[in-house]
Amino acid sequence: MPFLEAKQLSIGYDKPLVTGIDFSCDRGELIALVGRNGEGKTTLFKSLAGLLPVHAGKVILADKPLDQWSIRERARQLALVFTERHSLGGFDVRSYVALGRHPYRKAFSKLDQHDNQIIDQSIEATGLTHLQDRSLDRLSDGERQRAALARALAQETPIIMLDEPTAFLDYPGKIEVLNYLKKLSKEHQKLIIFSTHELPLVASCVDALLYISNGQAERISGDEKEIERVLEERFGGLRVSK
Repeated sequence: MPFLEAKQLSIGYDKPLVTGIDFSCDRGELIALVGRNGEGKTTLFKSLAGLLPVHAGKVILADKPLDQWSIRERARQLALVFTERHSLGGFDVRSYVALGRHPYRKAFSKLDQHDNQIIDQSIEATGLTHLQDRSLDRLSDGERQRAALARALAQETPIIMLDEPTAFLDYPGKIEVLNYLKKLSKEHQKLIIFSTHELPLVASCVDALLYISNGQAERISGDEKEIERVLEERFGGLRVSK
């Protein structure tokens, strides 16, 4: 049984932008959401996460319509990572990662031993132990992106969705993040969906594409060569292979 499904989904703001969306995906998969600017990538991203009401159809999470999950229940199933360059003064790395434990805590309750253990593991997994006391405003872009991933890990959700996780990173940083996402999806059996413009980099790491074009969306699966072929074909002969 698929862990996340879209059934005849129609999405948009004032009027539908993408219609008739049907696909399914499961835990352990790394999936890239691709398409040209303005085609609806961010709209689909927000719709799948429940941040934007759909015009028609359903998003099914763990065999249950997404709109039937409470906000707290949803936060235990799906973690979101947005790439934004805004000031996060007042937070050190550890305090920021600790925000991922919010769905499991009662109001005003303190972090318990289990919470702190999960926070420690998330910080260690993203290579930030030596920076856990540093202010987020003093981190590099790559380090801040890893801190956002650590917060998502601390949330202990089976799904992680990331909006442009390699934005603002240099080339080695982009490779590092994508390789880490691939490792995370396989070793922890998480479903990871990320939107991206980094077409030359995705074929070697993803299991499938969610491709949006001309008001339609489709899932495209295959090995690295097949993903490369599809990307080159769909994006006007762009050379994406090494």
